[in-house]
Amino acid sequence: MTNQTIAESIPPAEFNNVVEAVKSALKYGDSGVRLTGVGLDAGTLQKSVADAVESALSISVLDALLKGWYGAKSIVALTGEEGPMDGKPRVAALASHTLKVSHKPEIRVSLGEMLDIRTIALPVTLKVEASGVALTVVDRTITRVSAGYLQPKVVVKVEKVKVVDAKLPRVEMSGNLLTMQKDTARVDALEA
Repeated sequence: MTNQTIAESIPPAEFNNVVEAVKSALKYGDSGVRLTGVGLDAGTLQKSVADAVESALSISVLDALLKGWYGAKSIVALTGEEGPMDGKPRVAALASHTLKVSHKPEIRVSLGEMLDIRTIALPVTLKVEASGVALTVVDRTITRVSAGYLQPKVVVKVEKVKVVDAKLPRVEMSGNLLTMQKDTARVDALEA
């Protein structure tokens, strides 16, 4: 697993389910979501919604995990304000655990650059079962993620209706997971 996003990780059929659910909400949904009096051709609507869904699901699985691990009580002792700053690596082994990360991206349907027609919330829940994970922390920063496995699962809702409930491919970790992603993405995740 590199710094893959949820949009890249979910099966194409599940991704299409999200696109179709959003289109359906725009056509037949609640009055706050449904487009009335706007004539969009099917091709424009399909491309706009598909692009918007992909953008909304551009959530990095690894970045979401890092944010969750930074908040774990056993890690805060090493990464928090009282954590050591002596340049020495410390390894924290995490017991089997499940991280749950929720995001609430929005899809904006626009006409041209200036006019937003409608905004639709697209709640995303990422649950990751992790086992045998070892985190190396140096100077309050997680510098290495290794050992164990991750089993991610994603749930996506449109208008409170679950449209995706999919297990993503299991990730067997060997080596350092952080060196497999772009350095800029790692920095962004650690600063967030």
